[in-house]
Amino acid sequence: ELDGARDPTWYFIGPRSGGIEVEVDGQTVFVITPQSPVGRELMGRRAGETVKAGGPLTATGLRILSVA
Repeated sequence: ELDGARDPTWYFIGPRSGGIEVEVDGQTVFVITPQSPVGRELMGRRAGETVKAGGPLTATGLRILSVA
């Protein structure tokens, strides 16, 4: 879960099928792979850290709110 510009943004890092969106309990979850820019940035990170990458992340970075 990342601290989004308006609302938290949820990502699921899966082995394939990146680029799709699924809905879980009313929450949109973006499926990404470890090879994607966002996936590379999130791998190995912990809650409280700030990440920077292309795509939906801002130039200043976003804080990781939770990791499950």
